[in-house]
Formats: sequence, C-alpha cells, structure tokens
Amino acid sequence: MLARIQARRNKHSRPSSPTAPSSDEELEKQRVRHNPYETAQFVLVPMPLRRNAWEEGDAREFDVRSVTYLEDKVKTPSLPSVFQLLTCDLVQVDEPLLTGLCSHPSERIQTALREEQETGEQILPAFIYAVNLCVPAGTATYHWVAYFGIEDVSVLKDTSTPLGKLTEPFFFGDDDEVRNKAFKLIPRIVEGNVMVRKAVGSKPAVLGQKLKHYYTRTERFLEMVVDIGSNKVAQRIVRCAIGCAKSLTVDMMFLLEGDSAETLPEHILGGVRLTNIDFKVKDGQRKVVPTP
Repeated sequence: MLARIQARRNKHSRPSSPTAPSSDEELEKQRVRHNPYETAQFVLVPMPLRRNAWEEGDAREFDVRSVTYLEDKVKTPSLPSVFQLLTCDLVQVDEPLLTGLCSHPSERIQTALREEQETGEQILPAFIYAVNLCVPAGTATYHWVAYFGIEDVSVLKDTSTPLGKLTEPFFFGDDDEVRNKAFKLIPRIVEGNVMVRKAVGSKPAVLGQKLKHYYTRTERFLEMVVDIGSNKVAQRIVRCAIGCAKSLTVDMMFLLEGDSAETLPEHILGGVRLTNIDFKVKDGQRKVVPTP
C-alpha cells in the first residue's frame, strides 16, 4: 500500500520537493504524528469533544490534483497534512456564532493568548487554523470546530512554492472571495448506512460556491465558519447524518484548490476522522453563550 502510494506520487509530483518522504519507512513514521500539545491546558480546557470521538486523519489516503492534472486529470495521494490537528469542539448555542470560537473571550484560544501576554511564554502553536461547521439541528444549533496548528509559518507565506501561492492569500490576504473560491472539502464515509453514503458522497467540493462562509482573522489565527443552514440541500444531508451519527465514522479533509500549473500539486492542509458522535447524550452538551 505504502509503496504504491509513493510510486504514484513520484510519477506525477515534482521530484525536488523537500517535504516528500523518500521511503516506505519514512511514510510509516509519519502515519501517527506525536501531538506535543495533547496535554496542554488550552487543549483540555474548556472541555473538548470526547477524545475517542475524533482523531487526525491520514492525508496520504486521499487523492488530490497532481502536478500534471491540467493535462491528464490524474490525481495522486497527498503528502502528509500541512497542519497538525490539535483538538475538536462540539458545542451548543442558542443562536449561530458567526464570529466563531477563536475570538470568544471565554474559549480556549483567547484564554491561551491572554496567558501568553501575562507570562511572555509561547503556549499556542505559531499559527492556528480553525474550521468551524455551524450545524442547525431542529431546536438546537451546534458548532463543530477543528483546531489545526503549525509552527513554521514561513511554509504558508513562501509564494515560490505551489502550496504558498495558495496559502499566502488564503491565510494572510484581505479578500474573502479568494478564500471562498479556494477552500475545498474531501468527505468520506468510512462506516455508515447506504443512505448516508449516497447523500454525502466522496467527491471534493469547493464549499464557498454553495455555502456562506464567515472569517475571523488575526496574526495568530484564521477561523472560518461554514454556515450549513445557508443551503437547504446541505442542511438536509447534515440532519440525516446527525440522525445516525452514533453509527457513523466520517473523514473530512480540508485543502485549497489548485487551478493553475503554478498551484499544483495540491496538498491537504489538515484532516479529521469523527467516530460515533452522540448528539443526545455524550457529545455537544457544552453550551457557549455569545459575548455581550
């Protein structure tokens, strides 16, 4: 499996890429990445989503546009994720928080930033990327948030690379429309009934073309809120998934679409696997109140 992934990647990727693993042994080492922040206070407080309900997804299991995609439509496995998954939240709100959780004064990111100012020590990774899905579910509204971190921000700002040509304007630019046109999701139902598999599918989708996005950006983080309720079809699919979430395992990979030779090959930013989410009893019971 790992040998086949490497062979396909070598055929359609730039051979000089300094981040490409060169052997099956290196690929295997990268399968499970140590999270140095796993026991950090900002990860554990407030209470995150139940730990055995989520894990970092393996980007290499997903095909993305290769360097030759515009010529031959060939896709190859992604390199390991650019960001590392830190933690996940699933919270309940009375009304959608379209400014997100990263800027909320009582939530984990702002609490950690205040502590950094008070102590002069770095607590958070150098940059945080948060994907926030705002999910209406009958009488309740949920926010599911995945927090990803990166230490070397220069990787995102280096516009001499295909990755940097996409990430620099996405994370540090002022144009939300550029972000809307670039952000892409690759879903995969690993375990679940046929109806949900058909509804969700596995085709990559540029969500900004179908759903409203809201962005909050600072020097230390970018949070994007994807409003599922802004599209009736998406809302029906998610409600269907919530109804049988306790028996679902779903992967979500997040990336930016490369649509020119200069922005290929694509590279998954981060991903997560969610397993057996229980909206009624175990999960999503923590409530967040909007700030005055």
